[in-house]
Amino acid sequence: MGLLEAKVVLVTGGGRGIGRATALAAAEQGARVLVNDLGCDLDGSGQDGGPAEAVCAEILRAGGEALADCTDVSDFSSARALIARAIERWGRLDGVVASAGLGHHTRIGRVTEGVLTRAMDVALRGPYGLLQAAAEEMTSRGGGSIVLSAGPEGLFGFARRSLDAVTAGAIIGLGRSAAIELRRHGIRVNVIAPTAATRITCDSKLFESISPESMRPQDIAPVTIFLLSELGRDVHGEVLGVAGERVYAVEAREAVGAYSDAGFDPAQILERWAEITGS
Repeated sequence: MGLLEAKVVLVTGGGRGIGRATALAAAEQGARVLVNDLGCDLDGSGQDGGPAEAVCAEILRAGGEALADCTDVSDFSSARALIARAIERWGRLDGVVASAGLGHHTRIGRVTEGVLTRAMDVALRGPYGLLQAAAEEMTSRGGGSIVLSAGPEGLFGFARRSLDAVTAGAIIGLGRSAAIELRRHGIRVNVIAPTAATRITCDSKLFESISPESMRPQDIAPVTIFLLSELGRDVHGEVLGVAGERVYAVEAREAVGAYSDAGFDPAQILERWAEITGS
């Protein structure tokens, strides 16, 4: 019996890369999977139901149950409609994995307002609306698990990836806050920060020196399955980094800091900088 036997799991961005690997793994563990993927280009343009349909076909051939969807979940109303489709088909919703995203390799000075708006719609507004709609449904049914995805740029920064860093940082804050707020309703919210070779990251400088085979989308899926399943029932508000064979927790750092009864002037801040920063 699989870890997700008879559960219903929605995966956005499920037609390619990490989302695809997650959808297939969830089905293998017994879940009924709603595979959502707009099938757009890397810049968010276009629409193609082919990727989601291909993943569903693969699940069906393996004896699983799945439904394809190419709704653009970059706004609250479409996110609600997607949740409603899962309920209409299977009568329940146990897990949500928000994997949809775009890739932006652009210097800060070249980011236009339109590009920024689209990035925020897909990578922040969409997951926020999805979380809100899923939480409402799960609260009425006794709980569930929500897994958000945020690139490591949101934790560590990265040159030419400011858009991804902005949205990822926001998702981390959303995930940790939602975990605190929704825990009393039996809803677990966690964040994964994956590093893997996908069409979004394949031209990254990281893979100039590291083989893409050492960091595959398939390596991310077991962590997501853990968070969706009862094995992760006590895990709330974590940010888990995954890079190939390495899985690690990321925590906010707060130094002990320095104290002054009289307060600090700028010169004293410099003088006690190592103490303030704990370096």
